Amino acid sequence: ALSNFLQQKDAVYKLNLKNIMGHNLREVENPEARVLDYHVNYVGKEVENIIFTFDKEVIVANLTTLTTNISNDYGSYTCAVMQPKPNVIQIKSTYTVKQLLVGKAKCSELDALNKAADKVRFTQLEIKIK
Repeated sequence: ALSNFLQQKDAVYKLNLKNIMGHNLREVENPEARVLDYHVNYVGKEVENIIFTFDKEVIVANLTTLTTNISNDYGSYTCAVMQPKPNVIQIKSTYTVKQLLVGKAKCSELDALNKAADKVRFTQLEIKIK
């Protein structure tokens, strides 16, 4: 249903990003208490570039909430929200894994990337019509 995807309250539209975003995260079970090293299936970069075009001019009300940039020895996660035109919103989300082997003591660093990506994915994009 459309109500699961987009909600309106007053002059603000809220778009559930979890319905359209979803990187293939390398989930680490219990990263603080691991006994074994973690082996990632592959290294690489996954980019999601999502563009919304509206009939009217809009602004992103929660821009700072969605903007994210975290990097460590094992990878990085960035999310940038841009407005190339007054009626266009672009979200570029990039998840990168740099190493195949993560030592058991460093699994929390890979987990930090996953948590950053999930935080964005479970945030609603808040759009105001100008």
